[in-house]
Amino acid sequence: MRKKASFIVVMILLACSVSHAQSLALGEWATLLPYANTSMVVDGGDKIYALGNIYPFSYEKSDGSITRFDKVWGLSDVQATQIAYSPEADAFLICYENTNIDLIKDGIIINLADIERRSTGGNKKINSVYISGKLAYLASSLGIIVLDLENEEFLDTYVIGDNGDQLDVNSVTILGDSIYAATDLGVKKARLTGTILADFQNWYQADASLPIANADHMTTFAGTVTVIQNNKLYALQNGTWNTLYDDNAWNLLSADVSDSLLVICQKDTANANARLLVIDTDLNISFISGSLSSPVDAAVMDDGSIWVADQINGLWRFTDGETDAAVAPNGPFSNRVENMSIRGNEIWVAPGGVNQDLGNVGNLDGFFKLEDGFWVNKNQFTDSELQDQFNLYSVFAEPGTNNTWFGTFWNGLIKYDGEDITIFNQDNSPLAGQIGDANRTKVGGLVKDPEGNIWLTNSGTNTPIHAIKPDGTWITFTVPTGSIPVTDIVLDDAQNKWAILPVSTTYGVLVLNYGADLDDPNDDRYKLLGLGAGNGGLTDANVRCIAKDNDGEIWVGTSKGINVFYCASSIFTDNGCDAQQILVERDGFAGYLLENEQVTAIAVDGANRKWVGTNNGLWVFSADGTEEEAYFTVDNSPLISNSITSISIEGKSGLVYIGTDKGLMAYRGEATAATNEHEDEIL
Repeated sequence: MRKKASFIVVMILLACSVSHAQSLALGEWATLLPYANTSMVVDGGDKIYALGNIYPFSYEKSDGSITRFDKVWGLSDVQATQIAYSPEADAFLICYENTNIDLIKDGIIINLADIERRSTGGNKKINSVYISGKLAYLASSLGIIVLDLENEEFLDTYVIGDNGDQLDVNSVTILGDSIYAATDLGVKKARLTGTILADFQNWYQADASLPIANADHMTTFAGTVTVIQNNKLYALQNGTWNTLYDDNAWNLLSADVSDSLLVICQKDTANANARLLVIDTDLNISFISGSLSSPVDAAVMDDGSIWVADQINGLWRFTDGETDAAVAPNGPFSNRVENMSIRGNEIWVAPGGVNQDLGNVGNLDGFFKLEDGFWVNKNQFTDSELQDQFNLYSVFAEPGTNNTWFGTFWNGLIKYDGEDITIFNQDNSPLAGQIGDANRTKVGGLVKDPEGNIWLTNSGTNTPIHAIKPDGTWITFTVPTGSIPVTDIVLDDAQNKWAILPVSTTYGVLVLNYGADLDDPNDDRYKLLGLGAGNGGLTDANVRCIAKDNDGEIWVGTSKGINVFYCASSIFTDNGCDAQQILVERDGFAGYLLENEQVTAIAVDGANRKWVGTNNGLWVFSADGTEEEAYFTVDNSPLISNSITSISIEGKSGLVYIGTDKGLMAYRGEATAATNEHEDEIL
């Protein structure tokens, strides 16, 4: 089956030239992804095609213009893993992680979902694509799948394992009248014509001199077949596999050919140096190092230039062994989005670094800022101060200043004033190391009160909340939370501080009020809110997010839906305040709002509507939560993932930034903030 989309390539090029979300019209989407970490590059005739972190992009050879392809402008899926181009069919092929395929030819995007829909008991994966004329041979976990690019249909599948068993095929090539398959059990061969290739009995080992082990990156070059196995490059010469290159100090990462060159990307085993291994038709070996950081794929053009996909710096072009061009479409450093903060036309991103249980995942991505369509990335490669700064969890772009604050789940608090980076941890501030992990200073949420004090959480300590006064003085609040993690924090209209205890089984929220005098600890009050009436009324202690709406109500997202504190300002009165659930009707049945969903993010727009992120998509609810106004998923919108990590709304424009586990998106909503007060609340 095929499905043609009414998007012509020219329109895609024009649309993709808009690189920033501020230009979006009402109801439009934008995808804001990294492209510098390229993984594949192919010659596309008058273009260079490359594969970024999620989607491909193209570079026009004639004028250097860049096109970003994504789901917003017509592609059918997310997470491209393979790309290929056929000059004979003038067809650009995109294979996705789930084995769905898009084919762009004759100005039309054609979706080929046959493999994705195919039922199989094992893993489905397309490992590589070999183009022969107007045919594409897909090396896959199902065997070799043949696609007719001219007629846009699948012709056959060759299952070539012994006894007809399914065998993972890693790459394919053709030499003369023979087709070769690099598999997990060495290289197999069959006659290309006069043979039923779907019959496994017609496939046999190419030669016994090659071990029965994983083989990959097979090519046809200089009248022979080459393959990489056990980090050695072999060539099939006179019916025998001979070692063409072997150096244990360097890893062989890819193999790409033209009529005159075989190019292999390499990194040394210490992961410190990178280079290209270049072999000519006389099998002479040379090397190119240039400015490469992490090369993983290469393509040789008709003019002899070599284009290299580098996972850090985008595309590099080498001519006569010298670097003469670099192409890296502007974007964030990575696709991770844990938390965001908006200041004016700036969107700041903390990429995170914790798992579901708040355990360390070793994220060294630094932080990013989008302003006027241009991304600025700060990390270990740009600033030495961030060399060992892992796991930036939270961010707060302080209004009216150049200060942007970042909480890390590794080494405390980072302050960036637009020029200098300052780090506060247990060595130079009242922040404490986590109980049971004393070397780690973990800072979660950040917020500013009307008096100009910066409030932050210090996770896993008995001093879980701190305030930094405008003069730089620190105030520390002692609350016996012990080793329980503390993350996000918000203020209510009575200036109570509400902080999340996300992995506690007893209490889900900590509320603090400092009384009449910030400097006097004797009138401080705190309350731990948990399960049951009179104890907070939470229906689940596993709290994941928290937000204050425009009416002063506190909305709490849990692993079992939403709880609302309608009487937040009365939390410390004699009667207290318990959370309530919102009763809604769906399909004639009454139930509680999202009671079976893990709520991961809540944001409030200018109309007091609630934007709610879950692991099953993004909801928009009316101000009181009783009416569903929109529900976005990967199936009904350009959303690139149903797993929402964070949401931030720009009050004046109604622009909604949506963080997912695959990257950042933007959507132009219709509700804007009516006053500066609302704007401040949203920020």
